[in-house]
Amino acid sequence: MSRVAPVPGFSLPHRNHTVRLVTDVDVRAACERDLEAAGVGIPLPYRSEWAALSPRDVPWFLAAYDDQGCCVCGLGLRIIPSRVWPGSLAVRAERVGPAVAPGALESALHGLAALARRDRRILWAELALFSQDQGFHRSAGATARAVGFRPRRDADSYRYTLAIDLAPDEEALFASLHATARRHVRAVSKRPVAVRLIDTPDLSRRLEVLLGESFARRGSRARPKDWPAVIRLCQTHPGLSRLVGLFRTDVAGPESLVAFAWGRRHGDHVEYATAGSARAPELRMPLGYALAWDLIAWAKRSGATWFDFGGVTLPGKAEDPLAGISDFKRYFSDRVAEVGTEWELETRFLPARVARTARAGARLLRRMVPSLS
Repeated sequence: MSRVAPVPGFSLPHRNHTVRLVTDVDVRAACERDLEAAGVGIPLPYRSEWAALSPRDVPWFLAAYDDQGCCVCGLGLRIIPSRVWPGSLAVRAERVGPAVAPGALESALHGLAALARRDRRILWAELALFSQDQGFHRSAGATARAVGFRPRRDADSYRYTLAIDLAPDEEALFASLHATARRHVRAVSKRPVAVRLIDTPDLSRRLEVLLGESFARRGSRARPKDWPAVIRLCQTHPGLSRLVGLFRTDVAGPESLVAFAWGRRHGDHVEYATAGSARAPELRMPLGYALAWDLIAWAKRSGATWFDFGGVTLPGKAEDPLAGISDFKRYFSDRVAEVGTEWELETRFLPARVARTARAGARLLRRMVPSLS
């Protein structure tokens, strides 16, 4: 993300709503309270709590208000600076789900399109819808198309995930797992390891190493994360974020951490966001199962209604580097849910096409030569 400042004072009346670009963290927090009171959550990376703890990651926030001054829809916008056209950028609204009131999302999308067209730095806008409700995708997609968006061909987010319904009690949830998953979770009690919260910034470097090793095993490179901010978030808002690790009890220091998993709460669901591990064949156990189960149980206790395993690839994809991870996830759930669709709006046709072509070429090069990532 970037600290690119938004153009101040953006406001757009649309039907019964007013869409504003909110820059004040306290005003954003008030918007979030309005939305949470109505049962609509804001994705964690766009919440005011994260903006306060990670100053380098300050997304924009587009809010739609009703005629009573209540926020009824909010879009967090990730800022993507262009490397081809200095000073230019793209904006991306991620994990956009149903709004509070009828017509609120329509007004917010009109606001997003108007913002992209008015701010001459913006080459294009991206919209990533996220919901298990296919009726929502149809209606929101029709609205996006009417505003000027079109379907994206090179989607950045996952379309399918493995979902777990969290309605049953914890005992029933555990019993619903594949026998292999249950056995691997229980293996923790038979090995010199323990599942514990990661609650000290001293482990930030170790987390980066484990994440890097995991990505390297599948031929890619991980983007650096602000682990100290993640750890602070887990400490100050334990209902929104949980970072849990598998620690060796026979090893001292940071190297005792051999695996981790991070769960993020997004309103009604928890996302299995990021995980990493070392190779430890001497332990004679898979390292990720107990951590995944810990996050599922936490999601249940935190009040989420379902667990999102963070995407899954469908069987039959040739040379899939994520096949092993998808197989691991299937031991926890066999219910594939279609959750993601993506749309785009180009506002500066020629520079947008040049920038997007360059980005696509860079992605292809990284796939062919992972060391360049």
